[in-house]
Amino acid sequence: MLTRLEDEAGEAETMQRLQQAESPSEQLLIFTSWIAGFFEKSADVFSIMMQSPSEPELAETRRIGDERRMGGCFMLASRWAEEGALKISVNEAADRLWLLTSFETYHQATTVRGWSADQYQNWVYETSSQQLFK
Repeated sequence: MLTRLEDEAGEAETMQRLQQAESPSEQLLIFTSWIAGFFEKSADVFSIMMQSPSEPELAETRRIGDERRMGGCFMLASRWAEEGALKISVNEAADRLWLLTSFETYHQATTVRGWSADQYQNWVYETSSQQLFK
């Protein structure tokens, strides 16, 4: 299910765009835009997962999704460190980006506070830029 949701959200195209991006800021913009779009398209599925933590299959899907997102965050943070763009460690940068791009954060911003997916994306981009980059 998770792979299908990622495919529908254009993960392969996004990975290609990330590889071609010329700057950490551009990479962050691509990543945060994809995350916002992914959650917007799959919010119903993730809401069910969030509300059913004791269902083993749903919990496993969430765990895998969180691991994949962490892998993406770590990959980006590592790349940014190699380019000399980070002002904090790779692990701390990956952790912060992972926390900001969680479905829980997206849900709180869009459902509880009424933000649009674009507002969420802009906030994650701006917050991440300030916290991660020199």
